[in-house]
Amino acid sequence: MWDLWDRTTLPDSIKRWFNSYLHGRQSRVNFRDATSSTRNVKTGVPQGAVTSPILFNFYLSLLPLPPEGVYIVQYADDISDYTCGTNIQQLTNSINSYIKEVLSFLSERELEVSPSKSTVTLFTPDTHEALIHPKVQMDGTTVKLDRTPKLLGVTFDTMFSFSAHIKATTTKAKGKVNILKALAGSAWGQDKETMIMTYKSICRSTLEYGVPIWGPLISQTNWQKLQTVQNQALRTATGCLAMASHTHLHRECKVLPLKEHGDLLTKQFLAQCFLPSHPGNKQLNMPPPPRKIKLTNLIHE
Repeated sequence: MWDLWDRTTLPDSIKRWFNSYLHGRQSRVNFRDATSSTRNVKTGVPQGAVTSPILFNFYLSLLPLPPEGVYIVQYADDISDYTCGTNIQQLTNSINSYIKEVLSFLSERELEVSPSKSTVTLFTPDTHEALIHPKVQMDGTTVKLDRTPKLLGVTFDTMFSFSAHIKATTTKAKGKVNILKALAGSAWGQDKETMIMTYKSICRSTLEYGVPIWGPLISQTNWQKLQTVQNQALRTATGCLAMASHTHLHRECKVLPLKEHGDLLTKQFLAQCFLPSHPGNKQLNMPPPPRKIKLTNLIHE
């Protein structure tokens, strides 16, 4: 890694700080009231440190560039490479060819890749192709098929319906609505304004996480599932009965219906993408893939 330091524009003072920060680290394990002896840590980055993802990205900054037609998305030790087209066998061959280069690069840097934790997903609008398992290989092992991969908190699926993501989101959000119920009470509970603020902080943020990705694609039925959770939360905050109309709930709480608020966030995100410094700017002028078929391989170390 240290040969990379000479290629950066970081000030020497910051380089010396990181050098001191990473050297001389020690660790020990405590289990059932027993503590192991101290061991020196010579590799890796500190777990949980805010600088660790950046340091790891820096360590992999010389990752081989993919061939034409193959793209890569990386965050720390999660690497996803993908390609688009209509011939699934050709897509598989392109992914397999690039994987060999990536594995060789990682091996030179003493990084191990677990084929059992890696997955491959075929995104397609054709229901007849939804069950196809592309034979992506890693060290002679066929990577398992995952029809609902989870990337940075968003659960995708083969047909881009995002039904699995909506199901997981509503389950998680309902648990947070129970927190609101614990705060409510006719005599001792929190006031309406505090309840609404709490809902926006812990529940609506969960319901709308990643909405620019899945919001434009999900069905009205899935939107209704999310809206039902919001209605429950607003009724808890206001004390309204089940017969109260949704329009009254939103007016009293001064909260937009979930789909309207999600559309607003999506438009704001799209507008930000037009800024040259925004990471999504480079995606604006990319041509649409044929038939929107995408083969993705996910590598987890």
